[in-house]
Amino acid sequence: MKRHYLNSWTVHSLVVCVALVVSASAWGQAGTGTEYDDAELPVAEAAGDRLVPAELVIREDVVLRPFEARMFGFNWNWFFANPMVVEPETNVLRDDFVEAMRGLSVPLQRMTGTESQYFQWRKATGPYAERQPFSLRPFHGSPAVRVGFGPLEWVRLMRRINPEVELVWCLNLYQDAAEDHADFAELMMYDGVGNPNGGVDWAAVRRNAGIEGPAPIILWELGNELDEPWHQDVIPDVEAYIERCGAAIEAVRSITPGARFAAHAVTAPWSEKKNLKKFGPDGHWKEWHRRVLEELGDEIDYMVFHPYYAGYPIPTVYRFVSDITDDIRRITGSDRIKIYFSEHARWPPRPSDGRPWSAYFHKSHSLEAVLAVSEFINLGHSRNDVAMMTYHILHGGPWRTIDRRPDGEGFFFTGIADLFNLYQSTMSGAVVESSLAGPETDVTSDSLRLSALVTRDDDRSGLTLFVVNRSASSTRRLRLTTLDGPYRLTDRWTIHHEDLDAHNTADDRPLAPRHQAYEEPGVLRSLDVSPQTITVLRLTRDDADAASRTTQR
Repeated sequence: MKRHYLNSWTVHSLVVCVALVVSASAWGQAGTGTEYDDAELPVAEAAGDRLVPAELVIREDVVLRPFEARMFGFNWNWFFANPMVVEPETNVLRDDFVEAMRGLSVPLQRMTGTESQYFQWRKATGPYAERQPFSLRPFHGSPAVRVGFGPLEWVRLMRRINPEVELVWCLNLYQDAAEDHADFAELMMYDGVGNPNGGVDWAAVRRNAGIEGPAPIILWELGNELDEPWHQDVIPDVEAYIERCGAAIEAVRSITPGARFAAHAVTAPWSEKKNLKKFGPDGHWKEWHRRVLEELGDEIDYMVFHPYYAGYPIPTVYRFVSDITDDIRRITGSDRIKIYFSEHARWPPRPSDGRPWSAYFHKSHSLEAVLAVSEFINLGHSRNDVAMMTYHILHGGPWRTIDRRPDGEGFFFTGIADLFNLYQSTMSGAVVESSLAGPETDVTSDSLRLSALVTRDDDRSGLTLFVVNRSASSTRRLRLTTLDGPYRLTDRWTIHHEDLDAHNTADDRPLAPRHQAYEEPGVLRSLDVSPQTITVLRLTRDDADAASRTTQR
């Protein structure tokens, strides 16, 4: 490419149609997997050629938070994982899956969502021939099967992919009793002498499976979405949830005293169809987490929230989060308890023309979805209250971060994997303060169209910018102001396509990041940010010789 040293640089940057999905179908038709349906999606903007100015001010000396790999975790799913991860009718890990997964950064993994409340871990542990069949999805009528991919296979798999992996386990509070939790903690964590619970020596079962030390579980999640109506036969209200949480905490800590826990806030509180009677005497969604904090605030480290976006703008999502954070500080007197998004994703809409939902499954990982997830991550990183995220989901369902090729020969990654790898390969150091000025830059407003995230190297040698322009019709002429001197542009990565519906397949990868390095970089003072693009810019602190140059690309 011919180089011109002018006053601005034109790049593709990010457009995001970001929104949160509204509520489930009427309760007579409701069930797991429907609680985020019926979204009223915004009408897409027509493409245009408007040029709108804005200014990005970067304050390198004001550190908001360190870069956290825990913000890029993934959730798992037992039902879809079993035929994908192990050889048929065995508990032997598939080598091709292990090799494929090494192409994805996996710092944090969670097991799992709705299925966790029906998972019978004893029947998925020990020699395969001795395991007893059970249904992984009884709420959908799936038949009983002998499960080859169980908790210990999960630990072995994740350590093969990433020896430094961290795990989150979601306890089955719907079906399991306290003694079940204690036995499971012994299976996964006990490394002492003897058999603390009596009966089966579960630590020996783990060692016999080839796992000598404790599993790398950093957090125990107290159930999953137990405020939902289909759990009311066991968890009729928040008081019943608190009672079960307390028993589980005591049981797990009897084996691993330093265990940390995360309790749930209400699922989909924006829904007008929620059964508010179980949320407390005032019938308000906040009553649930307030009672949890009042009774368990000294025992937990995180409040769990599940935002799915594609109906309401993302600033709306974070207003709910702010409500929870405000109550954490008011009730506990500190901000020690953080927010954990143990599930988040774009929930694909259902076709309105009678076609099955599967016709729109690709919309969970299309360009539109990748842009939405990127915007959500950016705004989360700009806050101190959000500590961890696990994207829903690594495989299966509509989301499919990794999927099997249609011919059954191998696997491929969707654009979500490309996005997560791009973040983790370019972010480092700490998130620093930055602010945008200009139309549609207020991150608290639902009219937000342009946003940015900036990280600084620990040695202050460079910055990385993640710029988000979610307008389909406006190019933003962005003036860059750094308060600690000028920077040179050295690298650029972009994810872009003209079609928001574009998505990776087994044979095509339109959402793969495109990289360009600049061997003779000039000082970057401004840039034009195009619609419908994710742009990552790598800036290196300028020296005296380069201070007089600016760059146009």
